[in-house]
Amino acid sequence: MFFVILIIVVLLLLLFRKFHIDFASFFHRGFKIDKNKFGLFCFTGKQGSGKTYSTIRFLVSNNLNDGVIITNVKSFADNTDSIYLNSILDIIDFAKNYDSDKQLYIFYDEIFTILEKKTKINKEILSFISQLRKRHIIFITTAQEWAEINITFRRYVRFQISCCMWRIPFVGSAIVINDVHDGDTLHWNGDTMEYEADLIQTSIHKGNKYICDLYDTYETINTDNRV
Repeated sequence: MFFVILIIVVLLLLLFRKFHIDFASFFHRGFKIDKNKFGLFCFTGKQGSGKTYSTIRFLVSNNLNDGVIITNVKSFADNTDSIYLNSILDIIDFAKNYDSDKQLYIFYDEIFTILEKKTKINKEILSFISQLRKRHIIFITTAQEWAEINITFRRYVRFQISCCMWRIPFVGSAIVINDVHDGDTLHWNGDTMEYEADLIQTSIHKGNKYICDLYDTYETINTDNRV
């Protein structure tokens, strides 16, 4: 009975939705969809939310010694073996000429600050970001106000990580909470009147001093874009 109902439903869909099924294709060899984790990662949150901390922790947890990191955060480069480049165009040139089996990470603080300026190089930056998966590059950036970023730019984000930090009274430590959202599911929510992405997981961890020692939280980032 169930299969009869299923067949009727399928026939109705074919009739009213004008579906076309290529039955011949089902007799040929298929392929697996490879949804890798390369692309643009954006850690978001107001000042003091732990977004830079969470970014550094992400890089450390992915084994600093097993990859190559380019960054415009000088204090982080000075405390690690990372390469410091403050020009996004220099970073793009480096990445395009990169030839190594080691994973390439780009940590560029506040990339959307450049894109929002509507400079001449926007197309070049966006073209590079759109091909991160093909190049197997993980590009990490930060932003204070996720909702204020142009929706066109938000569509390029593979993962959006909302950051929140709670200080534990009388202990002298903190708890960091990261809500990881799948950028590929970005959609309009009519109830909240906002574009939203599905929550993948919530990660909770204790703040560790050795992560904080890898960067200067008061460093002022110079987003020199060579224009």
